[in-house]
Amino acid sequence: KELKISARASLLGHYKTVITALLFSQLAALLLNIPFQRMAQQGILYMVPSRIALGVLGSILVFLLSSLLQIGVSQIHLQIARKQETRLEHLFFAFRNNPDRFLGYSAVLLAAGLICLFPGVLLLMLPSSGDTAVLLALTGGIVTAAGSVVLIVLLLSWALTPFLMLDHPELRVREALRNSRQLMRGQKGRL
Repeated sequence: KELKISARASLLGHYKTVITALLFSQLAALLLNIPFQRMAQQGILYMVPSRIALGVLGSILVFLLSSLLQIGVSQIHLQIARKQETRLEHLFFAFRNNPDRFLGYSAVLLAAGLICLFPGVLLLMLPSSGDTAVLLALTGGIVTAAGSVVLIVLLLSWALTPFLMLDHPELRVREALRNSRQLMRGQKGRL
């Protein structure tokens, strides 16, 4: 309750900047990804592997780009919480300040998502019929659900990583992930 009151007080006078930054980062990701999503869907529909590959690759690039914008949103939130001057241009902070570190963090998130979810999704997509289809669907659903739980725990463990990287530019991605995991021990439920 105290944190909510403090957060509301900090946001007073900054709503325009925060809302604009959030809307811009989300809309940019959504609009940039539309052509790649369509390309991948058409590739799947018409069985054209090159279109699938280009669609997936484009979506990955959009994810990485949008992750840099999300770091900017985090930077804006940190500055507001610390009562520092906040401007919309801080949304692009990660593009100007060691973007490779932030991209490395995003690549870890992407890899974790793929490792946790891909096996189950693959089982769900395998062509089959009859009893085999039911068994694959059931197994795929269970594997996807288990992978989702693992992924959620990982994401909660790593939730402080961007803030640690913003506060400590000398930290490598691996160190920031480890520090976040230690700080989040016993705090995942609260988050």
